[in-house]
Amino acid sequence: MPTLTLSLEDTSPLLVYSSNSTSSQWSAGSSQGDPFLDQYSDGTFTLTQVNGANASFAFFGTGVQIYGAKRSNHGLYQVIIDSLVYPAVNGAEPVSPVFQTALFSTIALHPGYHTVTIANEQALFLDVDFIMYQTPIGLDNETLLVTTFQDGDTPFSYSPALQWSSTPSNIGMFSAGSGHVTTSGGAYADITFEGDAIALYGPVGPTGSPYSVQLDSSTPSNYSAYKSVYRAQQMLFQASNLGGGQHSVRVQSQAPDNSALSLGIDYAQVFTAPSLQRSSHAVLSVGAVIGIVVGAVAALILLLFSINLWRRRRTKEPAYKLVNGFTGISAVDILTPEALPEARSSTQHLIPPPHLSMGMTTQATHSMYASIEDPDQMVQVLTIPFTSDGKYRPDLASAPQLSPPPPGARRATRTGDGQRVTSPSPHAGMQNQQIPRQTNRQGAQNTSRVVPGNPDIPPPQYQI
Repeated sequence: MPTLTLSLEDTSPLLVYSSNSTSSQWSAGSSQGDPFLDQYSDGTFTLTQVNGANASFAFFGTGVQIYGAKRSNHGLYQVIIDSLVYPAVNGAEPVSPVFQTALFSTIALHPGYHTVTIANEQALFLDVDFIMYQTPIGLDNETLLVTTFQDGDTPFSYSPALQWSSTPSNIGMFSAGSGHVTTSGGAYADITFEGDAIALYGPVGPTGSPYSVQLDSSTPSNYSAYKSVYRAQQMLFQASNLGGGQHSVRVQSQAPDNSALSLGIDYAQVFTAPSLQRSSHAVLSVGAVIGIVVGAVAALILLLFSINLWRRRRTKEPAYKLVNGFTGISAVDILTPEALPEARSSTQHLIPPPHLSMGMTTQATHSMYASIEDPDQMVQVLTIPFTSDGKYRPDLASAPQLSPPPPGARRATRTGDGQRVTSPSPHAGMQNQQIPRQTNRQGAQNTSRVVPGNPDIPPPQYQI
């Protein structure tokens, strides 16, 4: 996985130097007392001559290196990481001094939070120049992504706005020549970002104020920007292992009222990796998840309601269609096997409508009528033939046949001269009468015979 290496100068507020009840046990190196000041990184170093004095630093990572000088007037020192005490090391270099050299180095720490401490073991000199440490970000074989935000960029916001100035002193020493500063206690700056690590930079010096930093919803930590010498672009805060998603940092001045102490903001760097970016985009807030669930449930309920309403309306629709005055199934329905799901060939009871007369011609005599409510009504039985592939075949042997007429049925037949002869039903004890042949006006014979049936029912006509 990519490894982020960060560097702290000895003047960073993140380095904590021990002190006694009256004063600090450490002091800043000066060119007045040391001609080799320019040999140190950034021209600064912090030293002690007090036996037992120490400097400590907390970080998340897998490695740490402490840099300083080895000179003839230096003595023994010891390094402690967490609860592990390393053997004492002699920092004396009697022949030729060595600057910006590693006083201690390890890259074998397990990923996690650690505290490293370097302590002076003699009443001789020990100095600290800078510290470097490594922190893992993302997954193996990924590229480390670094974004720099200047103090005026979108991630920054300042409150109250009137208590912040965009023209700090020594502005030329700020990154990109821009910065924000406040001398009001309680004024704060917020930084909102997405990334796994962040580092915030600003100036320190004789007028630096105490300040607190709150990461997300954690307990604020206290620091101080006070140093005996002015240095710009110092690390004011750093945090790693934040994970994907959005984070926020609030930096708040703790300067006493009516003081000249100031807190300056220069820029911030955010570090992440592609896998963390994908994770941050995939992660939804609790409110978003709840909204999605509620919306899905509402959509499902609406869908079920619509289906139920559609089925109810379909159920209420008449099962038969009105064709030329008959309430029955249309020709399309008859020719479609799906209209008769119970069987390919089915028997239906047909009830003629009471208003149908002998003189009517109908195109719907093939239609099937509603079920019988009065068993005394005359009934015709119609058998609908279908082939194995679902086609309607009236020419088959199973074509629709009309049943014999019920008792009392009468049939009227008109002769060639317009006379009407009515034959009584054989059930009435009479034989069917024959109408003698007559000749029409064209000389052709007109032969008529009595056909049993109901005079109120026209002969069925089937349409395909």
